[in-house]
Amino acid sequence: METWTIIILGATGNLSRTRLLPTLYEIIKHRDDISFAFIGGAKDQTTITDLIQESITGDKELIETLCRRSSYVQVDFTKPESFNELAKTIIKTEKEQNLSGKRLIYLSLSSQWYCSVTKLLKEYDIVTTSGNHRVIYEKPFGWDSVSAQKIDDCITKLLTEEQIYRIDHYLTKSLITSLLVTRFSNVFFEPVWNNKYIDQVQIILSETEALSTRGDFYDQYGALKDVVQSHLLQLLAYTAMEKPPSFDSHTISNYKSYILKHTKITDGLLGQYKGYKEVDGVEPHSQTETYALLKAEINTPQWKNVPFFIKTGKALDTKTAEIHIVFKPQVPELESKAGPFESNRVIIRISPDSAILLRLNTQKGRALEVLPISMEFCYRCTFGKEQPHSYETLFYEIMRGDKSATVTLQEICHAWQSITQIQNLSLPLYSYQPGSSGPTQANEFANKHGITWDTEATVAKTSKDS
Repeated sequence: METWTIIILGATGNLSRTRLLPTLYEIIKHRDDISFAFIGGAKDQTTITDLIQESITGDKELIETLCRRSSYVQVDFTKPESFNELAKTIIKTEKEQNLSGKRLIYLSLSSQWYCSVTKLLKEYDIVTTSGNHRVIYEKPFGWDSVSAQKIDDCITKLLTEEQIYRIDHYLTKSLITSLLVTRFSNVFFEPVWNNKYIDQVQIILSETEALSTRGDFYDQYGALKDVVQSHLLQLLAYTAMEKPPSFDSHTISNYKSYILKHTKITDGLLGQYKGYKEVDGVEPHSQTETYALLKAEINTPQWKNVPFFIKTGKALDTKTAEIHIVFKPQVPELESKAGPFESNRVIIRISPDSAILLRLNTQKGRALEVLPISMEFCYRCTFGKEQPHSYETLFYEIMRGDKSATVTLQEICHAWQSITQIQNLSLPLYSYQPGSSGPTQANEFANKHGITWDTEATVAKTSKDS
């Protein structure tokens, strides 16, 4: 059995409470091959019992087990001496619980702290290059390409590349990584995955929740820097990358970088839901976007003239993350006889219920009436359970030294270049009602660019989830 010390800095923050701490509970529940102690650090005054019990719901015995394995240290990131107390607690915990000294340090912090905190981790031997110590840097990494480069210059002088995990937790979603398997192991997909057959690609990440906390953080970043720069451009790169000669993380990263380098954002519109300015921490005259609809082009022979549409937003009417591959009509002479019919499409649903759908056309009855049908692979339906939570997979992969969920500096900087392109477009910012599909102006944008949204898959999914 492997033993680890898991240290989360920023342990009282929203990400830790809603994602990381529940993940530690899931590891205890599902992974009997791993034993760990948890040490949380943040500037707030609390106890480890209060922190865990406020963040986790579940089996009381398992929660008590986690509490017994855990400690909390009040750490002020502006006061180096507080890292001395953190170091003492780590050593004491590893000795008392007979741990191996392997350490996972998760920086659940704003990236402005990455350099200074990494220096203090090194100074107090919380991280050493000789030990099996790994440091996880949550996205977004920097706030533009210049800051990302400066942060990276700092941490790479302090740590080896093997210790650095610049992560995008979305990359652990099984359907994203299996997208490569779907494409490259099925002979009927790869030959048509190009501009000869594909009309457009849609990448959608919509959330029904409005912002209730983190107003001060989110107002600095918005939808573009918080979601588009990381999750959605990564999905674009996975969707558009060519078949690599091997599937190791280094090669895949190079192929994704090539796509991101040749991606250009050419049009779009932004939105902000009504009521956003009333969230604690948000500036009263904020122009931060909570919605983005973008048109991207990829300047490669495979994707020339194929528009990629990226859509994301908070406080929308549906919660979903999907990739839609929309194909061109192949038999216009049949369409002229049977009337217009829907384009074929492949829909890769990442969440909330992982699935792959094929939208096909078939004949209905004896007359030449074309009817669209769906063929669906549902992960839960087939395997009888949902996929592990992305952060559970993330922790497990990093413990094994797997860098599948990491992003290289090259990818990060190319993605930030796309955000700069968007900013240079000076896109209009429209308001929209919470619970709607977004700004009404998005309909005009869709008509202008010939976007054909598919609502049937979302309706079917919502019906099953309700």
